[in-house]
Amino acid sequence: MPAFASHAAVVLALFAQMPFSSAVHQQIQGELSHDSISKNLKNKYHLLAIAMPDGAAGAKNFVQSLLGSAENGIAEVSPGVPRDELDVQSLMENGTICREYRTSGFGDKGEINQRIAGEVATTLAHRNAVDTFLAGDADYAIIFEDDAVLDLQPKDFQKIAQSKNASFLDVMDYMLSKMPKGFHEVNLGRCQTLCHRQKNIVQVSSKLAITKAVWQFCSHAYLMSREGAEMLSALLSKDICAANDKMKIRNREYMQFSTSPRIFSQDGRCGVNGCDGLDMLRECHCDAEPMPDTDGLCADA
Repeated sequence: MPAFASHAAVVLALFAQMPFSSAVHQQIQGELSHDSISKNLKNKYHLLAIAMPDGAAGAKNFVQSLLGSAENGIAEVSPGVPRDELDVQSLMENGTICREYRTSGFGDKGEINQRIAGEVATTLAHRNAVDTFLAGDADYAIIFEDDAVLDLQPKDFQKIAQSKNASFLDVMDYMLSKMPKGFHEVNLGRCQTLCHRQKNIVQVSSKLAITKAVWQFCSHAYLMSREGAEMLSALLSKDICAANDKMKIRNREYMQFSTSPRIFSQDGRCGVNGCDGLDMLRECHCDAEPMPDTDGLCADA
């Protein structure tokens, strides 16, 4: 998952708390376009793609293509936080991250701190994208990392939304019409999930279900409500003890669901957190063989 930085005038105050260079500020601001934002039209969806400056143009094209010609939404880029400009020790001292921060993998202190910086950069970028959404008027945010890949075809949109010329947002509309009340997030691109232990909550169509599953990891694509965004912003603002997807899973009050199958995968650029080989990007943890099952998690798969 790539490393990220904050976005838009409404969250620029956050930069004062982080040692970002003025050159990064100028480059990011130059890459972003705000002409799609209109305060005269109530927006249902706010699509945000998190990307570093060199990927901003492609990320903007991606979310704009998903928005299409819809008039009830906006699409823009939320810039990434450069991990090399984060001081892990200082972030621990000011309470942003836990001293007991847990990360995957092994190594010496320098290697572990570098890995933590990458995960925290990703987490702060997601928080900043969420805050950008909260500063606007849309009902729902759909947030992407810049390595997200849409797995559905137009014919799939039609089958899920039961409409001849259905778009991606039509699929979201249809899905939302069937969601449980009070939900906070739908993970649209889960990975490493124990799919064989999932519970189907809603059968959206013959092609798509809303599930509650064990290990709904990955945050490269998700839809969230305003209530969920408020909760997630607070959760990712202090005492960060793990990567953002793990923070969500650990919070029992955060009502997260996932689609089955997932709608978005990743293109394999794994980013700052790594992925220990492309097999780690699979949707279901127990699908790949041979699979070392040291904890017996796949015994009943």
